[in-house]
Amino acid sequence: QVFIGNSTFKVVGPKCRMLQIKNYSAENGTFDVVVENIVAPAGVKEVQVPVWSLRNQSDIVWYRAEKQSDGTYKSRSRHCKSQK
Repeated sequence: QVFIGNSTFKVVGPKCRMLQIKNYSAENGTFDVVVENIVAPAGVKEVQVPVWSLRNQSDIVWYRAEKQSDGTYKSRSRHCKSQK
């Protein structure tokens, strides 16, 4: 029999160093979420942005952010109350 020794390791999750809301339109209920300076040792497969308006987050909607030419990720989002 072969046993693996007693080992531990730490998994480091991604971190976002900056998030900005841009191009807000009260008329349309839309805005862009720009995610910058992502630190992810294992790389970035995709970035998703959650948006909600209720305190319990029961109306949460996830938007996929697209990678931009400057290395940031941008998602065009809609205010939850505007989706109905």
